[in-house]
Amino acid sequence: MQTKQWFQQHFSILQSNMKLENIVDGYYIDPKYLSVYRILYCSIILLIVGLPSYTWMINSLNYLFAPPEVSFAGLFHQFPDPWFFMLLTGLNLVFFIMMFLGVATKWTSLLFSITCLVGHNFWYSFGKIDHLILWYIAPVFLGFAGWGRYFSVNAFRVNYIYKEVSFSTNAILIFIFALSIGFSMFTSAAEKMAGGWLSWQGEGVRFNFIKNFLSLNRDNLLTKPLIRYHNHIFWKFMDYSALIMEFGFILSLIRIQYFRIFLAIGVVFHMLVLLMFNIPFYSNLIVYLLFVDWHLIIRNIYGEKNGDNFPRERLCVKFIAAISLFFTTFWVMYLFQKRSFFNFPGLLESLLTGFSIPNAFDKSLFAFFFLVFIFTIYVIYCHLEVYIKNKL
Repeated sequence: MQTKQWFQQHFSILQSNMKLENIVDGYYIDPKYLSVYRILYCSIILLIVGLPSYTWMINSLNYLFAPPEVSFAGLFHQFPDPWFFMLLTGLNLVFFIMMFLGVATKWTSLLFSITCLVGHNFWYSFGKIDHLILWYIAPVFLGFAGWGRYFSVNAFRVNYIYKEVSFSTNAILIFIFALSIGFSMFTSAAEKMAGGWLSWQGEGVRFNFIKNFLSLNRDNLLTKPLIRYHNHIFWKFMDYSALIMEFGFILSLIRIQYFRIFLAIGVVFHMLVLLMFNIPFYSNLIVYLLFVDWHLIIRNIYGEKNGDNFPRERLCVKFIAAISLFFTTFWVMYLFQKRSFFNFPGLLESLLTGFSIPNAFDKSLFAFFFLVFIFTIYVIYCHLEVYIKNKL
């Protein structure tokens, strides 16, 4: 009888927790921490990734123009005039700086994403569609979720009243964005299954590993010890691990805690992909950082008593404005020196290039992956520390 009551009690709790509104509510992120992420997001672009430029397509031959049929670029019969790409890239820079400063953040975030989407539409007209979409659609969701609430120029406006984003709107937008991450992983897993990765005889990871080595000459850190490793069980473990991880993303959405676990696993997965295949899924790492429990991290840095005390907002905005001015000047000087239209590299890439270090962009991405990996370990440590304290 007691066993039956226990099952009924826990089933009713599970049934309540599985309601959509309860699932979505767990994805609410306080605008304070969304604003922290906005600064981090923009800083990663400035320091590591750089801003996209579309002016390199100006001299492209029209017979190469083959955009996806259902796309903005599909409305064109050939590449637009040069002024189109110059204007698009210039607007993308302006909207990015405004978004960083918090100027009409909701709308500048939307416009930044639109210019990125339009530009990459033409980018994809060469037939290759990459995995960058996650980081440049993020501002569409986060701008309307309230990531412009703090650390923006609004701090200098007298009697300015910010229109707060409701709890439900914030949670729904964050959840939909998390769903888009899960769906992108799901489609990747589905494609692998269609390619025979479930078959015990096949070795999907090893096939792609050798293919990359032979056809693209990708000689990475893990290539030499693995290229001659023939253990079938090991390679099938790699296949099934990848499928479970990618399918698990969309299932883990039922709880933000489960989703965060899969994000941590995803960081390790993308690190291995970088070391084995030299494919940097940096777009994924950028958006994974959104779902860090920033409340826990900031309280751990500042201490329990001062965890909710943010630095003075006006001082931070001045610092952000100085950074924006520096990078705008830096990019203008870079254009003048390189004699090329609208090229916006990250600062680390430029420094490595200045020291004549080859493959500067790849090395800057490797540094970014390493830092995110270390930060992931730190986040796990913070959660374990809280868990142990609660148990004691």
